[in-house]
Amino acid sequence: MKRIDVFIMLFVFAGVGIALSASAQGLELPLRGSSGEIIIGMGTLTGAAYSPDGQTIATCGALGVFLWDIETAQPIRWLRGHTASVTCMTFSPDGTKVLTGSEYVDGTAKLWDVQTGQLIRTFSGHTHFVSSVAFSPDGSRVLTGGWYKDGTVKLWDAQTGQEIRTFSGHTDGVRSMAFSPDGSRVLTGSYKTAQLWDVQTGQEIRTFSGHTEWVNSVAFSPDGTQVLTGGGIGYLDPRAEAELWDAQTGQEIRTFSGHIDRVDQVNSVSFSPDGSRVFMASNETAKLWDAQTGQEIRTFSGHTDGVNSVAFSPDGSRLLTGSGDDTANMWDVQTGQLIRTFSGHTWSVNSVAFSPDGSWVLTGAADQTAKLWDAQTGQEIRTFSSDPCMMCRHLSAAFSPDGSWVLTGAANTAKLWDAQTGQEIRTFAGGPPVAFSPDGSQVLTCDEDNTVKLWDVSTGQEIETFSGHKEWVNSVAFSPDGSWVLTGSYDGTAKLWDAQTGQEIRTFHGHTWWVWSVAFSPDGRQILTGGDDGTAKIWDAQTGQEIGTISGHTASVNSVLFSTDGRTLLTASDDGTVRLWDISDITEPSGLDEWQLY
Repeated sequence: MKRIDVFIMLFVFAGVGIALSASAQGLELPLRGSSGEIIIGMGTLTGAAYSPDGQTIATCGALGVFLWDIETAQPIRWLRGHTASVTCMTFSPDGTKVLTGSEYVDGTAKLWDVQTGQLIRTFSGHTHFVSSVAFSPDGSRVLTGGWYKDGTVKLWDAQTGQEIRTFSGHTDGVRSMAFSPDGSRVLTGSYKTAQLWDVQTGQEIRTFSGHTEWVNSVAFSPDGTQVLTGGGIGYLDPRAEAELWDAQTGQEIRTFSGHIDRVDQVNSVSFSPDGSRVFMASNETAKLWDAQTGQEIRTFSGHTDGVNSVAFSPDGSRLLTGSGDDTANMWDVQTGQLIRTFSGHTWSVNSVAFSPDGSWVLTGAADQTAKLWDAQTGQEIRTFSSDPCMMCRHLSAAFSPDGSWVLTGAANTAKLWDAQTGQEIRTFAGGPPVAFSPDGSQVLTCDEDNTVKLWDVSTGQEIETFSGHKEWVNSVAFSPDGSWVLTGSYDGTAKLWDAQTGQEIRTFHGHTWWVWSVAFSPDGRQILTGGDDGTAKIWDAQTGQEIGTISGHTASVNSVLFSTDGRTLLTASDDGTVRLWDISDITEPSGLDEWQLY
């Protein structure tokens, strides 16, 4: 099966943007996904850890586990095999193995060989997903923690996979745990507290209280005299911090703060091998601290939330992504290098577009503004503001085909603006999403009564109303020749309409949940839809037949797009990744059964 393979990690290490290129460290790049798709983004970061020798950092999340060389910032290996997002992972004491735990749909822990990337063994037994894993200091035993009503910790023989003992006592799920350096104690984190246990007897020794929400990660210092706990859960605990404790007395020594955002939380904490540094990963960033002074040393960051919208530059050389982290990023399609970040919105960026000549970038966000940027410098040129509406749907924005106008939709109003002056020209009833016809003479807006309206740009007069969806319309598109209109809705369907008469031509059924995004192929013969069910589907526009289904994302597909030559499909998801797929793999029946990520 033909493959197009590139992987871009939306991450910054040691102040340098990381883009994967050919590496001599063992990982063949560009990275080859099992489905043949290009993957842009690593998904949501759920954890990070040092290798015992301090030369490697492992990160885990929606796509599995990645091993990175700390000096070169190059990827070493990709560990994948879980059927759901990896929630936790750790290195064995000798650094030769990695232990991972996965979400409920998978619910197992897995042991991997670091050098080969091969799966060694699977541990099954928890009644919910595995929320935490740990090795004993000699590597002969492993711990796994269960979530929700499971709430137990299990001790296993690493060689045989046999269960040795179960520790019970937490009243809720176990989010984190660690062995003491001598292996005699186990530290576990749960709701608001961390607990210290005797391994041989299973008895509780001490409770560390101080966090006001979940303790997401715990660690012992290398000498076993200190304990580190990381917690917070966004809105409920705005501190999102880590705390350092005396293991013998239970006294708090120091607090590390800095992961402070409206939905931030510390997901993972660890000590460097010599105990001098503390590494913390949160939803938004990863931070490195001096353990003795509490000073922050370095911050690692990039797209840290779902990718909501994507767009190619007119020449296809650049890719633009808009994210729930309030930013838009521009990427070089060939090299995977991060070119530039557009920062300025105060809420999720849900719409992105290039001007027809590629010199400008337009972003629309949930903060109810659209911003025009210089694509070369990243400078903000102007802001188009709508009436504030905190409960309204997200703002949508689009360029006219000649780049002279900007159309924005927010709340129940769409506005036409002069792109050069920023002056408002005209207002149309109806809100997002919005779209221009290919010749720029007409625009589409959506209404809360589940209809779509077609307007004359020059007069502002309503031309036609498209009625038929049972729920809100999430996405609209014109066919390349302007004769058809395509809509996607919360009712789980996409519909094709005659642009001149407003008559419904056909309905596309197949998604099991909301349809978030729709797009036409450049020749108008095929239709692409993305849904909340985590799939994208390609259809024959003339017959309405489903041609193929793209599976692999672990969350809703928010945006879909054809490349300018129609050979590549692009999907963007809440799992934090953007993927590029070879269309021939979908349209060839022999390839359909291979469209799985893991």
